[in-house]
Amino acid sequence: MTGTKKGLQIWKKCNRKIVAAWQKYHRVQHALAHAVSTLLVLLARAFGCRHIFIEWLVTLRGKRAAVGISTGGCPRWCGVYSSGY
Repeated sequence: MTGTKKGLQIWKKCNRKIVAAWQKYHRVQHALAHAVSTLLVLLARAFGCRHIFIEWLVTLRGKRAAVGISTGGCPRWCGVYSSGY
């Protein structure tokens, strides 16, 4: 086996490991975000809050990062929960 083929195999193996690690990171991040949002709703209900307003953090990155991202007419914050009182 030549050095180029062996190097390519090592590169592919490392690349697969990196992709798997990022996929795991995104799964954990999604689960954590869901758990935190559930906790916020429970705390709001416990304290009798009618609304929860969360800042849309994508808008804090700057204009170049937010190109093509629709904020739904809500440039700095978005109401995400209403208890229906």
